[in-house]
Amino acid sequence: EESYANLVSQHYPQHINYNVIYPKNNNFWDSANNFIYLQEEPFHSPNLHTNQLLRNHLKEQNIHVVLTGAASDELLGGYASDYNGVFLKYLLEQKKYNNFFYELTHNNELSTRKGLTKLFVSQLSEQTIDLLVKNLSPAKKILKNILLTRPAKNDSFINTFDQRTHANMTYRLMNYWLRSSFKSDYGIPIEARAPFLDYRIVEYCMQLPPEYLIHKGWQKHILRLSIEDLLPASVTWRKIKMGFPFPYKRWLLENKNIIHEKTNKVDCPFIDVKSLESQYDNLVDKNPTLLWRTISTLLWWKRFIEQKNL
Repeated sequence: EESYANLVSQHYPQHINYNVIYPKNNNFWDSANNFIYLQEEPFHSPNLHTNQLLRNHLKEQNIHVVLTGAASDELLGGYASDYNGVFLKYLLEQKKYNNFFYELTHNNELSTRKGLTKLFVSQLSEQTIDLLVKNLSPAKKILKNILLTRPAKNDSFINTFDQRTHANMTYRLMNYWLRSSFKSDYGIPIEARAPFLDYRIVEYCMQLPPEYLIHKGWQKHILRLSIEDLLPASVTWRKIKMGFPFPYKRWLLENKNIIHEKTNKVDCPFIDVKSLESQYDNLVDKNPTLLWRTISTLLWWKRFIEQKNL
């Protein structure tokens, strides 16, 4: 997303001191021992550590407070893959058929086919979705031979727009995002402030109609309108959300030997390490994110449960 950041800096040349930081390829392992212990649980991506490196660099520059956009996507329907199915369902239930067909065919991030798939999935329970994914996903089929046990899941329903927003703002997403990121921040320590979590903004956004959040194919539409005069149009109206991307495939292949060295003797009752090693390259190709999360569990088990250094 550096190109977008650069556009903002050019828009405010007198107010932004623009710097780009290029981390070393393997610096995850330089501090992995402490970072994994600090997290106290498996974490979703190595970019959580990348973010800590960035903020640690800021602290070294005598910067003690950073701003974060935490909760903007959860409050404002920012995840197209997560919100569009329940949004389309809402439009149908409200008999807003013209809006339904327009939103289905004009979303900036999802094709019509994916929109229909998301609409179908919004009718299902999490347990049913998990069962379908487990049987249809090539990566999940491989994982069945690697996981020795599977956690039980509640047959819960969060298939309305309001339920999805509430779940994401509580137990489903924000609980984890805040827990993991704040542990990273205070491990430095540096203070992170989240303006979108001001209780007045939360209360306001939770009362907005879904049409204010997703409109004419745009996620977070009301936010885009509110900042239209403050940022370049190419930033305000960019179509595809990147989040905080991480080069999983390249990183996992480059670090294959290191990962093997650090996990091959872990005695975790949930994961067959030998099967994981034999399927490593296959999972890199089919689902590198899933592979990382399995590795993260092994690293956590070794460092936090077995109390061994990595």
